[in-house]
Amino acid sequence: MLSLQNGRIRLNIDRSNGALLAVTDLSRDVSYTLSSHGFSLTASGKVYFAHGKAQAFAKTADGIEFLFREGEFTATIRYVLPDDRPFFERRVSFSKSRGEWNADRVVCDKITLAEPASEILLHDDQTFWHVPTNYFIRMGDGGICCGLEYPYWDTEEEGCDRVTLGFSPNYKVEDGEWFVSEKTFFVVYRNEGIKRSAHGPYPGPIDVKKHYPDIFTNGGIHQHFKDHVIPEDAGFPIETLDWGEVWAMQEFVEYHLPLQPLPEDGWFLWQNGWWARLFSPDITCIEPLVRAGVKDLLTAAMYFGHDNHPSTEPEYIRDMRITPMGFPIYKHEHPGIGSAANDTMHGTVEAGDGDEIVGYTETFEAPRPYDEFIRQARDKGIYIGSFCTPNIVYRERPEWAALHEDGTPHEYFSTRLGCAASDEYMDFHFEATTRVLERYSPRFWCFDGRWINYREIAGYHFESVGEDQCYAANHGHPVGDKRYKEWKNIEKFKAKLRARYPRICMEQYYGLKRGGIWSLVNFNSDENYYEMGTVPNNRLQTWHNENDRFRPVYMNYSSIFGDTPPAFEASIISCLSTSYYCQVSRGYNALRDYPECADILKKWRAFADENLRFLKSRRTIFGEPGQYAADGSAHMIGDEGFIFIFTADGANVDARIPMMRHIGLAEKEGQKYRISVVSAVGEKGDGAECALPSDVLTYNDTLRCRITPNTAAVLKIEPTDGEPTLTPVPFAPEDAVVEAFPKD
Repeated sequence: MLSLQNGRIRLNIDRSNGALLAVTDLSRDVSYTLSSHGFSLTASGKVYFAHGKAQAFAKTADGIEFLFREGEFTATIRYVLPDDRPFFERRVSFSKSRGEWNADRVVCDKITLAEPASEILLHDDQTFWHVPTNYFIRMGDGGICCGLEYPYWDTEEEGCDRVTLGFSPNYKVEDGEWFVSEKTFFVVYRNEGIKRSAHGPYPGPIDVKKHYPDIFTNGGIHQHFKDHVIPEDAGFPIETLDWGEVWAMQEFVEYHLPLQPLPEDGWFLWQNGWWARLFSPDITCIEPLVRAGVKDLLTAAMYFGHDNHPSTEPEYIRDMRITPMGFPIYKHEHPGIGSAANDTMHGTVEAGDGDEIVGYTETFEAPRPYDEFIRQARDKGIYIGSFCTPNIVYRERPEWAALHEDGTPHEYFSTRLGCAASDEYMDFHFEATTRVLERYSPRFWCFDGRWINYREIAGYHFESVGEDQCYAANHGHPVGDKRYKEWKNIEKFKAKLRARYPRICMEQYYGLKRGGIWSLVNFNSDENYYEMGTVPNNRLQTWHNENDRFRPVYMNYSSIFGDTPPAFEASIISCLSTSYYCQVSRGYNALRDYPECADILKKWRAFADENLRFLKSRRTIFGEPGQYAADGSAHMIGDEGFIFIFTADGANVDARIPMMRHIGLAEKEGQKYRISVVSAVGEKGDGAECALPSDVLTYNDTLRCRITPNTAAVLKIEPTDGEPTLTPVPFAPEDAVVEAFPKD
């Protein structure tokens, strides 16, 4: 037997076959004994390594690797044990001595527990896409989380003692190439004895509209439902998890999705021109941004074309010359950017199929008004970014199009789509994208529309959510199955782009949502589950991002709203609670109409810059937004940090928060803390208050505060040796009592 361990976990491994024998949670001195049936490969219809014996093994810098041989195949199993983490990863790889072959199916691990668990729960991301995220193997006062770092599993569990982790790539492996499988992971955790119940960020059994009646308005949730009709119950059952399970998975996903660099240090801010309805390249639109110190504007127009949404096929990219690369020059000039009014995109004329192309540019050149706008904005210190359809097809190369079984091309609205499983297409599209980035040097680049072969929305002309396969025979994938090759090509594309532009901010909107957290590698964020429309809805979605998808806070997507200074400031505080960086959304209107809002934004940005490490460390408290009269978050490191509390309309709130490890404090009996109110801002104007009965508490005490309705409050926690100053607070029977970790 071999043993690997760090300060938190120990693995016992069978030296004869590389199989896992036991996992020990060192923090609790609890071991889980199991028998691993190892791994297997189904290649070109034949099964290999079902009972493999290791030829050799060797310690590595971060784990151990085993070598196997069977027939013409060689395989390896590699265990990776990170420092001071309660988890490990495992990856199998295969090669053939000669000739190409097909990887039909891979079983990464097949585990039988020595004693049955009380329950094995397959947890998905609680969306319409049902992306598998992990198994919770529940045993006594803790258990194991395990899973596959890939969105399309062959999910198999038998009773409460057997789990198989595998997938079916159906992938052609070239002669001499190694097939490196997706990783599996195993995390040990302890139960905290406190539960959370949720059903995803949709209408349903938990009525979040009780406290926020407009929480689902003005956003993109309707896109998820056919005919845009949002049912009162979207059909997601309530799922109950122990917070220990959630926090363990959050720690693993933070490791899986490390913080990516941003264009500048500090609390990075950018202006979302789509949500602010900045549809024309009017240089005056950037003046409020210059005044507020916001340096990046994502436009509602595209670099790849005229002033249109990326779901509309722009002629500049559609009609470009492939070799040598050049963008079309049309005989007849079209209105293009600037033709539409500032608040609408209607009236734009696009070039038709019959337009004569009289030449091509030698480098990428945006339509003249847009090109001038980019350069004028840069002179004022504003970088112009864009979003694009990531797999739009090129008219000159129709053979790159993804095809339905009847031979018609895949479309997103009226956009014809290329097949991301085609190496030739993806290599060219990468080159076209980098030509744009090299010419204009944006600090922001985003992907919208469709990318993987999945209909992610049911609204508009889509009949349902579901998968679309490609039946072209010339793209290098099996006819009717592009799933795995497409996935690997997209991951390669993102990795190359991140390596070339390490500090560019990259986000994805629709296009990779079916990939769940597994699709976010090399991105800074995505847009939540759907476009948010209100401040509470943004907090609702980030709550589920963290507690269903287990995403780290630095990958949250937050948006500043507010048409008046108080609403604008309350929205900023909400964003500080939920994000590591942030967009200005419709809050642009407040920046434009109220000069004092620039100073408000600068004040809170300075707070964020100074306390960014705390914003990166977050635990949600009070339940999901709308479930109770208050919601919020705790941001603790060691003995200090901040607490954010947001109250709904109605009664004053009696908020109660335990001063203990559950909110992220270091576990120190007898430690004393000083509590102070940093700010209390009323969304609707003056009169907001957050009152404390005492400003000094001890570990395991309960922090209480009385907060007015519609208030965004920020509390500071810091260690102290001082004595409390008592301040009588008139709590009332009619106050809405909200516990940080509700029992119901």
